[in-house]
Amino acid sequence: MPTPVVYNKEDGAWNPDNTDEMQFWPRIIWGDCGMQSGVTVIWFHPIRLLDPTQASTRSILAYWSSYLDGPENEQAREFLRLCRGLGGPNGLRVGLESFTVERIAKESTFLSSPRIASKIDFGLWSGIKDHDGVVRRRSPSWQAPGEIMKGGKGDERLKLLGLHRPGPDHINDATKHCLTHLGKMRNAGFGTFEKMYGWEPDWKDA
Repeated sequence: MPTPVVYNKEDGAWNPDNTDEMQFWPRIIWGDCGMQSGVTVIWFHPIRLLDPTQASTRSILAYWSSYLDGPENEQAREFLRLCRGLGGPNGLRVGLESFTVERIAKESTFLSSPRIASKIDFGLWSGIKDHDGVVRRRSPSWQAPGEIMKGGKGDERLKLLGLHRPGPDHINDATKHCLTHLGKMRNAGFGTFEKMYGWEPDWKDA
């Protein structure tokens, strides 16, 4: 995994010198698939996330975002490789943007997004060997494009939060999906969170 960017640095909850942090804290990896698929990973503090008195973004501890390029199979394989490095018995959730037909196009790349996402979905269902050597199956969370704030208004929000990255639109859309997901988790409460992420007692005291 690339080196995450520490967020909310002043609270000291994330130790940038400890690589184990990437597998310790709960984390969501989101793929916004296309010709250049956006990928964002956000690590967060679950107790802060589930606190209804503060914004869900206050729970963010670290993040990383980039894009995948090249043939569809290679993009899917690289996304699964990232999942493998983040995996473990608890803490990892994988998300993908669902495909919505907004216009019909004749280009061969028109269906790249659902093809890549389906390859990732199948890879997760088949099982991947996590960094600890255990093979685990996962089912991803799905969100529609309309659930996030696309375009300039959504990008401005990311800039205010310090989470915007120049480059293909899919990068920032993946980040928006992560933020939408975190908001859903905060509103759904502990039971839903535990069902999706599992639970580690050490999260409460960290």
